[in-house]
Amino acid sequence: MGHEVSSSDILINVLVQLLNVGIFFFFFIKFAGNALTKAIQSKIEKEKVLANADVEYERLIADAHEQKRVLLDEALAHKNQIVAEGKALADQEYQKILEKAHREAQMVLDRANQDADLKGRDLDEQFEQ
Repeated sequence: MGHEVSSSDILINVLVQLLNVGIFFFFFIKFAGNALTKAIQSKIEKEKVLANADVEYERLIADAHEQKRVLLDEALAHKNQIVAEGKALADQEYQKILEKAHREAQMVLDRANQDADLKGRDLDEQFEQ
């Protein structure tokens, strides 16, 4: 009993297999394809965000360095201003002390001259007598 396969049987078998593959792809795309597509799109978006994160990180670091430089410049300028003000105050105080010392020295000299004049007169009076 030989079983012969006719070309119409092969053709029907191929058509049934194509129908099965078509049905498989239809259900695969309908149920799993959307989930896979969404997962792939999500991954692509995350990769874009990560690529942008590197750029954003570099920008933030550059901004931080610039802010650091500005703060250091401001601190240095403030320090220089304080030093200059301190020097000016010290110079003013020096002038006040110097003027006071001159006045006191002049007073001592005036008193010494007065004392010397008085003693000179006393000596003159004693010699005249």
